[in-house]
Amino acid sequence: MQERPKAGRKVDLSRSRKEQRTPRAPKEPKEPKEKRRVTFWGVLGRLIATVVCLCIIGGSLLAVGAVYYVVNATADDGNLLDLDNIELSQSSVVMATDPDTGAQVEYATLRSSNSHRVWANLEQIPSYLQYAFICTEDKDFYNEPGVNFKRTIGAMVNEYILPIYSSKQGASTLEQQLIKNLTDDDSASGIEGALRKLREIYRALCLSRSYSKETILEAYLNTINLGRGAYGIEAAAERYFNKKCSDLTISEAAVIAAIAQSPSYNNPIDGQQVNAQRRDKILNNMLTLGFINQQQYDEAKADDVYSRIAEVNEITKDKEVIYTWFEDAAIDQVLKDLQEKLGYTSAEANTALYSGGLQIYLTQNRHIQDIVDRYYNDDDNFPSTEYRLHWALTYKDEDGQEVNIDENSLQNYYGRDDCDLLY
Repeated sequence: MQERPKAGRKVDLSRSRKEQRTPRAPKEPKEPKEKRRVTFWGVLGRLIATVVCLCIIGGSLLAVGAVYYVVNATADDGNLLDLDNIELSQSSVVMATDPDTGAQVEYATLRSSNSHRVWANLEQIPSYLQYAFICTEDKDFYNEPGVNFKRTIGAMVNEYILPIYSSKQGASTLEQQLIKNLTDDDSASGIEGALRKLREIYRALCLSRSYSKETILEAYLNTINLGRGAYGIEAAAERYFNKKCSDLTISEAAVIAAIAQSPSYNNPIDGQQVNAQRRDKILNNMLTLGFINQQQYDEAKADDVYSRIAEVNEITKDKEVIYTWFEDAAIDQVLKDLQEKLGYTSAEANTALYSGGLQIYLTQNRHIQDIVDRYYNDDDNFPSTEYRLHWALTYKDEDGQEVNIDENSLQNYYGRDDCDLLY
């Protein structure tokens, strides 16, 4: 059926539909797109953006890896950083009753051959002695979370990127220094040094969250190496001034605090000049920060403290510890009790006695013992005294057989009866 044409429209039925369509106007040719100009700054911007993105990705991966490393590396720190049950080498103290007052007083100190430490509670430590360390080692101690990030970043930039300062800048807080004292984690520089620093920062943050500033400060002041075999301020006060830390003056406190940076070279015996310079700096810091007033500062500066240190050193240096027969008997009894009653080995008993911080109470009357010692040490009371050395040695040979040697064996070996065995 043929389509009916619409009204008002002329249709030529002799033409096909295709021919009847109105021809469209030809499209005008498109103008060519303008090419974008590539500039140096555009390339540089894209390059910088790419580098920044890569740095962000790399930094994120590095941060995740660092966190994973320190968490695993410090997984066993539960007991290591337990300040409530801290175990350190401490000298043992022998106590006896004062016959005049009836009070228990310190009679002797048993210490290991190379170190001496006696614990002092924070209440026994004068505030100016505490602040002498704080103002020189970590003046923001009470206001930081265990790590001073500003100083840490500055020290890292100075050491690894741009050497702004001529010498290495210290950034360790008291928490970080305490961790070094407790863990002995003090690796060299380079990659291992950087990893050690990460472990130290993480431990310091954990320590600061777990303990009060007072607990941390007490542990720090009792573990720090202060030269000449003295560990902690109580031992240092005894070594350099022959007194308790509670009796130290402000000048003496500054002297001890000046040792902390380098115990071998800054102690007032081996490095008096350096110590004096640092002492003056500490006193000035204490005055500036308001820890002492002008009068206290002037008195401390005028104090001839190093003359007293020299006098004490003449008395204490190379001082041989000689125990009375009563003390020797008490030491033997303690060693025996530790082994028989507590199951210690001989080595463990000796370690506990000289490094375990024991308090040993004697039944001795000091005045009576002094009378006995004076009489016993008077040669006139023993006119025919002779001295003789008895020497013996027992060892196992290659076959496991015990071999006994004494002075008779040596005399037979030398073929002489008058062989002098004293060397």
